[in-house]
Amino acid sequence: MTTYDLYGIGQVAMRFLQKAAPQFKHIKFRAITRFPDKVKLLLPHDNIEVVHYVNHEHREGPVFISIADNEKKYIDRFISEHKQAPPRSLVAHSNLKQLNQLLPYMHLKNRPVFVITNPVEMICKHLRLETKNPHIYGLGLSADKDRIRAFLEEQGQQQGISLQSTDFQISGLHYIQTFPLLSGHDQLVAILKQTYPTVESLEQCYHQMHKDIEWKIQKEFKNGHPPVERITESLIHLINQLEREEPICVSGGIETEEDGSFVGGILNSKTYQFRLPHMDIDDKILLKKIIEKDKQLWMQNQLRVKTS
Repeated sequence: MTTYDLYGIGQVAMRFLQKAAPQFKHIKFRAITRFPDKVKLLLPHDNIEVVHYVNHEHREGPVFISIADNEKKYIDRFISEHKQAPPRSLVAHSNLKQLNQLLPYMHLKNRPVFVITNPVEMICKHLRLETKNPHIYGLGLSADKDRIRAFLEEQGQQQGISLQSTDFQISGLHYIQTFPLLSGHDQLVAILKQTYPTVESLEQCYHQMHKDIEWKIQKEFKNGHPPVERITESLIHLINQLEREEPICVSGGIETEEDGSFVGGILNSKTYQFRLPHMDIDDKILLKKIIEKDKQLWMQNQLRVKTS
């Protein structure tokens, strides 16, 4: 029986386990938490084992990491002060601190690790540095791709354009900015340029689209909490992809040095090999700019974690 370990049993992980356990009865789920007695009462399924961080042994199989601080207080304060959607890097310091407290008790060696915790790529980089595990991947890119597709379809409909194809790849970083790779998708490029007629470059169109989508995402949050059902469905879809050994849109490590960035690409779920999608020169330039921003934020938060 395949075992899936989940570290961090908050709202999202709890709802996911409640829905996934009856659907995947051939999978053993381990809910690894600081409060096992409390969690056991809420997860009465035969294929869910609830264990304490300190008292669980290493097993094979995928790992989900959903360790996070209470994001509501940070989100509410940012929106009140700035009147706009907060960046995912807002919770970097608090979530890295939470992760560091529990990392000594986590069994991640030689296992595929999927990170849910924001900022996804920063958490991935930290885990790779601490565990030396090459099979660490960030989630969120599939949801970003769906949102970009929905945005382009909506704009195309408003412009009276019937889309012929929306089968594109994306890259970037989930916690900073993702963007579609539209080389050969002239119809989608035309929709974007018509959506933002005063914007000079496609890169600026991507940036403006990202801001518009992020503000829509923020409206999905309820009382500062993430859209639990949407995230739950995306995690169930991920398990189906792993079961069928389908390609998965994730963030993966692309640079040979240990502190190299994680960016959006494609994971072979049979071999757990990650690759970047094909990009033209403009895509590569934009990706390089986003990576530079990631490295700056990484350095800032590493200093904060070390001095706190």
